[in-house]
Amino acid sequence: MGACRGVSPVGYLRRYAQRTPLLHVKDVALRDGKWVTEELGEGEVDLTGMLAAARETGVEWFIAEQDHCQRDPLESVTANYAWLHRSMRQPEPTP
Repeated sequence: MGACRGVSPVGYLRRYAQRTPLLHVKDVALRDGKWVTEELGEGEVDLTGMLAAARETGVEWFIAEQDHCQRDPLESVTANYAWLHRSMRQPEPTP
């Protein structure tokens, strides 16, 4: 999902570059005609593209939100943290 309600998260970040030090992230998926909150990386939002744009535009803090957990809440928090941690690692420089 590249856009929600007609707004591209990547385009929005680029449009307001240097004006979004905090980024609230969540992932969602359409299930049986309803949008449900998923753990980060398990839904339909282009979070990888959003994080790349966030790096380019100066975002300093990422805030993960889990409206409704699809599993035990502590498992959801752990999964969200692990996904953010993995996704935020800078690639190793090539010698």
